[in-house]
Amino acid sequence: MDLEFLISSKATFGGKMKGIFLISVLMAASTAFASDVKVTSFRFLESGSHFSPAAELCGELVAPTGKPEMVKIVSDPNSKGSATYHVWTGKEGKFCSVLATYTGKAEADIE
Repeated sequence: MDLEFLISSKATFGGKMKGIFLISVLMAASTAFASDVKVTSFRFLESGSHFSPAAELCGELVAPTGKPEMVKIVSDPNSKGSATYHVWTGKEGKFCSVLATYTGKAEADIE
């Protein structure tokens, strides 16, 4: 449904406030279809005998859309040394990224 059509037909829905409310509900509903992210693998990379913060995080979208999506990864969330990474998924909704983590924690979500 065209947003311009909803704005011009707000009187049909019983006044300005009801029209604005309907637009707000439709906009919220359109964002509710965004896919969730499922982390499938999160492991430190082999570095021999010394500690390395390098880790690999892989995942997939729970409901892929068939087009690339941007995933935001935050390593060491809620710490002073947190870092943000962005990665595109493939058309099938899968992704992998190498990141640095000192706490062994990371979060991934749709951007």
